[in-house]
Amino acid sequence: MCEPAGDILVFLTGEWEIEDACWNINKKINNLGDNVGPVQVVPLYSTLPLAMQLKVFEPGPASLRGGPPGRKIVVSTNIAETSLTIDAPESLMRALEVLNYLGALDDESNLTTLGDIMSEFPLDPQMSKMLVISSKHNCSNETATIAAMLSAPNCFLRPREAQKAADEAKTRFGHIDGDHLTLLNVYHA
Repeated sequence: MCEPAGDILVFLTGEWEIEDACWNINKKINNLGDNVGPVQVVPLYSTLPLAMQLKVFEPGPASLRGGPPGRKIVVSTNIAETSLTIDAPESLMRALEVLNYLGALDDESNLTTLGDIMSEFPLDPQMSKMLVISSKHNCSNETATIAAMLSAPNCFLRPREAQKAADEAKTRFGHIDGDHLTLLNVYHA
């Protein structure tokens, strides 16, 4: 209400904090009634379905006949800022260490046979290695399913107005051994 006309971008740290902020902003706007122009509050985080993410690029609401200007408020994680705070050579060294630890690079930073196979997958190195070695543990089908579920948008939505019901629905798929097997249960269901 105190800012000049224009859209607002708010950076927060995580999905639940973003959803909570959006809910609180909408509640505050509804309580103010006609004292503010039309406002559209849009969350943005990586596990949000693509259609919801694309709302960020839609035009904001127009002002109502002579009333206060319309405004869009985007509440997002600040991924770009965190990537800029890490020095590039440091990031490169960390990446090489991870690839060496996974066996994709040897001690001279040359690609190993395993690393060559891993590079064929359009996935993070950890997930690529998981898929490659799964056949040695007779769990290739399950591993491929889990990799696919981890690569897709989050299948568990938790809207503010139905959090309890969403949590109850999620518990039906829960597995005592963790989230990966919970995702496997979702796929099989």
